[in-house]
Amino acid sequence: FVPPAESPSKMGGKVLFEEPFVGQLDASWKTHVSSSHPRSSFSNEGKPGEIYTFPNTAVYAERAWPAGGATVEVKLDTGDDTQSNSWGPGLALLASDRGITFIARPNYQRYEVNGAVQNAAFDRAKPVYLRIRIENKRARCEASQDGKQFKLIATVDWPNAPTALRVGKVGPNGVDYPDVKNEQLIRCHVLHVGVYGAEPVDRAPV
Repeated sequence: FVPPAESPSKMGGKVLFEEPFVGQLDASWKTHVSSSHPRSSFSNEGKPGEIYTFPNTAVYAERAWPAGGATVEVKLDTGDDTQSNSWGPGLALLASDRGITFIARPNYQRYEVNGAVQNAAFDRAKPVYLRIRIENKRARCEASQDGKQFKLIATVDWPNAPTALRVGKVGPNGVDYPDVKNEQLIRCHVLHVGVYGAEPVDRAPV
């Protein structure tokens, strides 16, 4: 697959925020942890970004969207989770009048955007890179498994700037599935988050 020119492999905009999930989380994050199990965590055993919880529950970190942000890219893996549906790992953007969720759905091994399962599949054995680029009042949801060749998964109307970013098991509305079952606890990981400014106008895609 050769990515189209409008899907650069590397973002050329200014780095506005970066989280490598090494050591303590940046203080700008606020974590939400499901109450379904006492061991549910966004930093399992002291490892930030390692989520430990029931499959279809919400465990994520949230922070304000940086001023001037145009793109967010998240590297994650689904770990040993083979069961989660719309509560797979991913990201969400929030705005004053709407939200968008973009996740890797482990049970189907397909991507999901705003609750709609997409045709594009992914390999659970490899990391997943999810990217949302905002341009021309649209949010472009793109994905890759090598961090180089990105493909467009879906495009969503997005007329206003985001106000907040969530990463992890964000769920459709940031809450648990209403009938959480007492299943085996799973692990998945958020490995890196980057937020970037707008691409330079004269920049050629890499």
